[in-house]
Amino acid sequence: YVLRQGRFEVFQQVATIGAAAWRHFEADGTHYLAVANFRNDATHNTQSTIFVLLQGRFEVFQNINTTGAFDVEHFEVDDTHYLAVA
Repeated sequence: YVLRQGRFEVFQQVATIGAAAWRHFEADGTHYLAVANFRNDATHNTQSTIFVLLQGRFEVFQNINTTGAFDVEHFEVDDTHYLAVA
């Protein structure tokens, strides 16, 4: 959702697989959204997705293999960016 004229309106819908948490972060001036996907219909072994904001839309940047992910955190140490998935 995006705030426009004092109201939140649908901004964009993206497909997920049992999404449990989302995290926004910025790295080197670029905005990202990471989703922790907990499970699909058959297993906890699935992929969680990192989206990047390009030209006003979030696009898939990378899929990472996860098992029962329920949270994701971004942090930076000495100018290096990390994601922790639990």
